[in-house]
Amino acid sequence: MKIIDKPVKVVTRRLKIPHSFDYRGKQQVKKVIDFWVEAGEWWEGNLERVVYRVRTTGGGMFELYRNKDEEYWFLYKVYD
Repeated sequence: MKIIDKPVKVVTRRLKIPHSFDYRGKQQVKKVIDFWVEAGEWWEGNLERVVYRVRTTGGGMFELYRNKDEEYWFLYKVYD
């Protein structure tokens, strides 16, 4: 597993579910494996974030997140 934690362009489907994203070329999401909301360290000003663990059509597994109520996405993790 490698932590990236960089902004990434994500195309979403209804309900803001990731459909594809750009990382070393276009990655097409085949399946959302899991999703959850992390409360964040509110005392340090961190916002809640919605996290998605996805599998792509190329067989890769990734974690993407966005801060709740924001449209900006980040690629958090790339799994080996």
